[in-house]
Amino acid sequence: MPSSKERPRTSRQTSAWEEAGGEFYQEGFQSDSPLDGGRRSDVEALLPSRQPQNNDTTDETKVMEELEAVKGTPEPMNKRRIERNRIRSQTKHKTSALAHFTLEQRKLRARVVSQWKQFFHFFVPFRSSMRQIEAFFGTGMVSYFIFLRRLLYLNLAISLLLFLFIVLPHLVLEETSTKSTVGGGESTAGPLPRVEADRSCNGTNVTVEFCSECYDNLVQNSQENNSVLDKIQAGFLGTNAFELTPLFYGYYQRDPLSFPNLRWRYNVPLAYLLVTLVHIFISFVSIVRDAAKGFQDSLMTHKGNFNKYCSLFFAGWDFCIRKASAASIKKRAIYHEVKGLITSERLKEERRNRTTAKKFRLYSLRFVSNLISLCLLAAAGFAILKAASFSLSKSDTVEEGFKQLLYEYLPSIVIILLNLFVPYLFMFLLTFEDYSPLFEDKMTLLRMLLLRLASLGTLMWSFYDMVQCDAPVTNCAGDGEECKAPVCWETYVGQQIYRLTILDFLVALVTTICLPIPRKLLGRCFASNEKIRGIVVATFNLPKELLDLIYVQSLSWFGAFFSPVVPLLTLVKLFLLFYVKKFYLSHLCLPPSKVHQASRTNAFFMVILLVSFCVVTVPVGFVVSDIRPSLACGPFRGLDFMWQEVLKTIEKWPGLLKIAEFMNTSAFFIPLIIALCIALYYYYAVGRANKALVATLRRQLVVEGKDKQFLLGQLRTYNGARDASTASAQESTVSPRSRITTGVRSN
Repeated sequence: MPSSKERPRTSRQTSAWEEAGGEFYQEGFQSDSPLDGGRRSDVEALLPSRQPQNNDTTDETKVMEELEAVKGTPEPMNKRRIERNRIRSQTKHKTSALAHFTLEQRKLRARVVSQWKQFFHFFVPFRSSMRQIEAFFGTGMVSYFIFLRRLLYLNLAISLLLFLFIVLPHLVLEETSTKSTVGGGESTAGPLPRVEADRSCNGTNVTVEFCSECYDNLVQNSQENNSVLDKIQAGFLGTNAFELTPLFYGYYQRDPLSFPNLRWRYNVPLAYLLVTLVHIFISFVSIVRDAAKGFQDSLMTHKGNFNKYCSLFFAGWDFCIRKASAASIKKRAIYHEVKGLITSERLKEERRNRTTAKKFRLYSLRFVSNLISLCLLAAAGFAILKAASFSLSKSDTVEEGFKQLLYEYLPSIVIILLNLFVPYLFMFLLTFEDYSPLFEDKMTLLRMLLLRLASLGTLMWSFYDMVQCDAPVTNCAGDGEECKAPVCWETYVGQQIYRLTILDFLVALVTTICLPIPRKLLGRCFASNEKIRGIVVATFNLPKELLDLIYVQSLSWFGAFFSPVVPLLTLVKLFLLFYVKKFYLSHLCLPPSKVHQASRTNAFFMVILLVSFCVVTVPVGFVVSDIRPSLACGPFRGLDFMWQEVLKTIEKWPGLLKIAEFMNTSAFFIPLIIALCIALYYYYAVGRANKALVATLRRQLVVEGKDKQFLLGQLRTYNGARDASTASAQESTVSPRSRITTGVRSN
């Protein structure tokens, strides 16, 4: 075996350095001999055992950072505990007094926050149910229930704001003025048709007091001789005795409320507007924060498509699953995911091989399909408009019992039916468009979202068309066939959203409990046939269920201004839906056959929730800023527009008025626009730099993977050469006597 002195010397290869975010990556090339003396000395110099030991200079801040890093390492608990004890056992070098005090404060805050989190962890709703769902169905399915819980928290915050600052002051404080007894609406011997009763409040010289008194008398007259069934019906409709209650906008007065034995006054209109702005702001911040977190999570996995099969096979398993049946479901879901990926690859290959005639035929089919989809959306909007108009026209007549209930609920019924059946038409059209499975899901969700938003937008337009009908300003309500605006149109809008919320919950109960039960029983008859059973038994459609939650929350945002009870109804509705959907998922339906990643699902649907938030809050802002309030009801009666209350309040405060006037000048807007442009460019530059850094790090990971493969190959070569040299050395050291003995035995 040649000695180290006899080895041929090789020139040291040039090292390439690559900068990555302030750190440097050294790419070294191996020499011909794995035991090259120069390279070996360099490597030995980098060994931890050859580094100078300085155990006395461990900084406390560094120790704390290392302890925090240990918590996030993917190691078993016992190994992390050993590492933690090793770090703690190091001799710490005391820092300065100020740094030591700051460090102790950080430790104290971290300990207090941790204890508070542990304390409140026991009060988190649905905690055990979430664990069961995650164990049986995986993280993708539990994302639906986490999203539901977030909306429940949001509606709880909105309900508390409305109750504490709007409802409660009217219940405990005193009014500063008494209502005047102005005649109007008192001459009716019995209940009149609603439109005719509203027109009875019109006159030549009407005032706010006249319209208010007339409206109160109309509501009181409608309550006469009501049976128990009528009262139950009024509860579902939000009319009669429920109309002048804190449930609706028309109950609240314009006059300020006074505190007992104090000179303070509670400005109800200003509080109404400020609470609306606050809960809209809270909702916006909550959505943006959750969406940003979802994007951060999804960004970690979005760029890994180049090794999607490897990621799916080796990192696609959900280790939260603890049940054999759930494991088989997860296996089937992964199977369908692989099948979908292979189908996508096949479709890509077919797309590349399409002829011009096939492309023309396919694009023609897609054009016709999208045109039919737009026609369906337009027809749905037209149906909602006609239903709202027909329901309002039936207010001219007095109906009894179920007929009146049907007329009042007609717009809500039409919207619910459209949301139930039109999506099936969209899915049927997609069978002719030949999209990839992933893009097909996105198109289905997009069309369903457009249907939901179009139905809400059409309903809002019907309200606007009803209010903006060129009625004379001197009238309390509409005065013609073309103008049927109610005497308190805000309460009318609140009643429609109130009914739609109740009906949507009842339909959810029917479609979740009543219909799947017979389908489940029928599926047991075909338990041996998986295909028929998959068709008969309902499947938990995760995207559709999430869209339903977004629709429910959109109703809550829009209805909170006109009916403060709508967020509370939504809160109760979401609470009951959690257990209903859990029972539906566990006992009545099949889990989805597609794999849904929790991070991507949350990010995508938070964006949809943000779009829905904008769609429903912009009309509320338009109502506040441009539309004239009713003369007969509400805290803004007598104003030209609701925002005028804020302007009047600002005029009473000279300092605030000067600030508002300055904010309307170019001296404020021009620097603000310049600052925003600079900030946008800064974040754009930071984003580009981060993107380039991510690309560099990805290339570095690929190069390091190749280096590891090369080193493993060199190690195997070296081990083989060492084993061969060891064997030859053993043969050469055998004594002659043993050779003779071996030869004799062989003979």
